[in-house]
Amino acid sequence: MVAVIVCSLGLGVCTAGDALAANPQITTWKAATLAPKGIGWSAMWDSILAPWVKESTEDTVRFKIYWGGVMGNDQEYLAKMRIGQLQGAGLTGHGANQACPEMSVLGLPFLFNNWAEVDYIREVMYPTFAYYFAKNGFHLLMWSDADMEHIYSSKWKFDRIDDFKKSKFQSWYGPLEVGFLKSLGANPLVIQPTEANSSYRSGIIDANIGPAIFQVASQMYTSCKYINALKVRYAPAIVVIKESSYQALTDEYKENLAEDRAEVTRQFCQGVRKDNEKSIEGMMKYGLEMVQVSAENRAAIVKAASRVYKDLSGKLYPPDLLEEVQRYLAAYRAGKPVKPSMVKAPRKKAPTAQAKPAEPVVAAATPAELEKAYKEQQENLRRYEAERKAAPAVEADDDKEMKKKRESAWEERRRWVREVQTKLKAMGLYSSKVDGIFGPITMKGITEYQKSKGLSQTGAVDPALLKSMGIK
Repeated sequence: MVAVIVCSLGLGVCTAGDALAANPQITTWKAATLAPKGIGWSAMWDSILAPWVKESTEDTVRFKIYWGGVMGNDQEYLAKMRIGQLQGAGLTGHGANQACPEMSVLGLPFLFNNWAEVDYIREVMYPTFAYYFAKNGFHLLMWSDADMEHIYSSKWKFDRIDDFKKSKFQSWYGPLEVGFLKSLGANPLVIQPTEANSSYRSGIIDANIGPAIFQVASQMYTSCKYINALKVRYAPAIVVIKESSYQALTDEYKENLAEDRAEVTRQFCQGVRKDNEKSIEGMMKYGLEMVQVSAENRAAIVKAASRVYKDLSGKLYPPDLLEEVQRYLAAYRAGKPVKPSMVKAPRKKAPTAQAKPAEPVVAAATPAELEKAYKEQQENLRRYEAERKAAPAVEADDDKEMKKKRESAWEERRRWVREVQTKLKAMGLYSSKVDGIFGPITMKGITEYQKSKGLSQTGAVDPALLKSMGIK
């Protein structure tokens, strides 16, 4: 057995809301997450995220967190947020895509080559995704990582494309994952995480994709022989707040949160990545083989998988958004990254003194402790599901209406970008085509404009920029 494996189980943590506690000056935000209390994400929550929110709001926001799936799964959290039963959630990558389908563009197969590219896109495109989350009714408080995920299998090495055609994949990540697997000729079977381990043992599935830490915590690795070395997709893990709850904060508190978000996120991601690395090491010590793929076979797999980019464009994410991501990545890979200067406008009021956040706590756990935490989480989910079936269903938003809202948001943002480009061009700050598609050149022009006006140099099409330019 593995001697020690590190865990950030649950891939999300969070809090948020607007229900008052006993003290009328204190706001309590109720939040739910799949993360079990006491290990991984919850430990980093206590040492990093909680102090950040506490100091940023002068200790006027308190949290009540429902850990380990006691309030259901990601889909349930989002439904409860929409009707006001919860104000926040810590979501897996699957939950992030449910909250904001546009974010699924980041999970396209083989989009990223390494963590440096992920960090760059997060830095330059945080405002973009925050906009889409807001249009879906959520504030993106923190965008962390789940993993750059591998393929695991009890039967196939997946070092050639023919292996996919013979495989039976667990699939629970949604239409993006189904499309990706079908593009390679694989057979995706929709099986929830609670049933994945037993499905491996019974032979219903022989492969899955997921974060390394989840593979360990769920004990699925005990049914596997192979880890494919290819990192097939990026999966985020996010903290969201109900948009109306976030907007109820004072401008000062929102500015405080924004100012330290990048550092808090960096520390969270550092902890998550260490946990996943140690999980891979632990699985290999247990006996799983890390399978390398030749350059020729990798190219064939990537080419086949790339068909899903076009297939889902305009369905899950706007074509412009994919082009925006690809423009940034092209500039970065060419050694010409454009980044916001991150210079902030002067504060009207000085923030409270803040201690430097502690470095992330990486919570080591034995295999037995990991298995216990995961079993408790799964039991919580089963208990909740039984109670849900016996109670009135939570009414979800109409899918057609949500689709109209998303399409409207896509058009609105394109119009804003086009008008900003037009004004920048008239000022001599933008020399490219006015096309409504954001990219490094647009960001550079915006940053120069913001600097000239004494605005926070975010490089983003944000409310302050639109107001300054007179764009509605």
